[in-house]
Amino acid sequence: MKAALLALALMAPAHAEVVECPKFYPAQAKARTALSGAGMFIGEKGGQGELAGERREAKGGWDAKFGFAAGDQRWLVCVYGASGNTTWWMQLDPKTTSCALQMRKGGRGPADVKATCRPK
Repeated sequence: MKAALLALALMAPAHAEVVECPKFYPAQAKARTALSGAGMFIGEKGGQGELAGERREAKGGWDAKFGFAAGDQRWLVCVYGASGNTTWWMQLDPKTTSCALQMRKGGRGPADVKATCRPK
C-alpha cells in the first residue's frame, strides 16, 4: 500500500508557483509609485543578469518564457515608475526550471505582472 501511494506521489505533476509583482512599490510609506514593468534575472541580487527570454506581443502587453540552469539564483524583478529606476527583487524557488512571465499595461493605473514558475 505504501509503495502504491509513493508511486502515485512521484507521478503527480509538479505544481506551479505563481508570483505577482505588487501594484505599488512596497517600501514607500506615503507616495505611491506604480508598477510599470518587470524582468527575469539570474545571479546576485542587484546584478546585471537580465534574461531576454522568448518574448511575444500580446493584447495589452507581452508574454515571455524563461529557462534556468541548475545553480542559478533566480529573480523576478518588478520595475516601478516612469523612469524604471525603482526595483523590487523577488527571489524564486531554487528548484524552478522555467517561468512564463505575463505583463499587461495598466493604462493610467499600475501594470499587472504575473510569473507562473515550474520546477522540473
